[in-house]
Amino acid sequence: MAYKFNNFYELITFQAKKRKNKVALLVDDTKITYKEVLEAADKLAAFLASKGVQEGDKVALFLRNSPEFIYSIFAIAKLGAIVVPVNTFLKEEELNYILQDSGSSVLIASSIHNKVINLSQASSLCRFIVWEGDEKVEGENHLAFKDALSSTSQVEQTPRTLDDTAVIIYTSGTTGKPKGAMLSNKNVISNAHSGQKTINVKAKDRAIIFLPMFHTFTFSIGVMLPLYVGASMVIIKSIQPFSNIFKQTLTKKVTIFFGIPDVYNALAKAKLPWYFMWFNRIRAFISGAAALQPKTLDAMSKKFKRATLLEGYGLSEASPAVCMNTFKKQKAGSVGTALDGYEMKIVDA
Repeated sequence: MAYKFNNFYELITFQAKKRKNKVALLVDDTKITYKEVLEAADKLAAFLASKGVQEGDKVALFLRNSPEFIYSIFAIAKLGAIVVPVNTFLKEEELNYILQDSGSSVLIASSIHNKVINLSQASSLCRFIVWEGDEKVEGENHLAFKDALSSTSQVEQTPRTLDDTAVIIYTSGTTGKPKGAMLSNKNVISNAHSGQKTINVKAKDRAIIFLPMFHTFTFSIGVMLPLYVGASMVIIKSIQPFSNIFKQTLTKKVTIFFGIPDVYNALAKAKLPWYFMWFNRIRAFISGAAALQPKTLDAMSKKFKRATLLEGYGLSEASPAVCMNTFKKQKAGSVGTALDGYEMKIVDA
């Protein structure tokens, strides 16, 4: 199967040229165009390169949901380095393990997580830390993200192929310590490509992202898929208060809602304002990360008659989506059929 892009950086470059003034990201009252996303990624890439980041280096992201997370993905990709998203709910010992196991030499982190990072060995394990946030940065190897976005230098793209490793996603796997799943550009891009054919996401869609971007479901399907087709994303930095998610869904005219079963269980039972039920523009609810109860699917279908809830299944090692129900065919208690271009085999273990 042929793909339009060989790597993440080609993806954002293509969209920035084709849709330069189209809004890519909406965060509170701020709108960020595709052109601005590319410009920020280029500045960050030049900044990281000036600090010695090069092809094959691992750069860990300990970031909340934010535009900076998006910029970092593409900046790291431009340098031919590897993105290592890290669960921001981890304790310092767990963070230490992932930094060591992945061989991450740089950490990009949100200042709201400074307590965990300061208690960890990040300062000694990494050459430097780049902090996202408004708090003052102190320390020789502690740098401010906003300073990176002021960079005036330039750096050429490092060519990367579909088969090159782009991301290392840590998963609990089977037993023992978390294991890093090495995902290639092709892994993630093919997932976005096949997911698009199933969910039928279009450039005119708006997806809301409140699930953590570090999670493989959000990273590939919630973030990369909308960007793959040139759609817009509404970024929610924190799920608290949860009422803000409803507000942003309504005011930002969200059409694609990514969630997990717990969210849909709550939605099915919640007494939502009449104006939300009347005026929301959601056409698709996407469910992943855990099994969806048939009764929840039934309740959601009755409550949101203009939208379809699609359940899927995946695993981190598969980038992650593997199969999904479709608009034409949904079956309660089923995770659907294999994504376009994917093959599945059931074996007796």
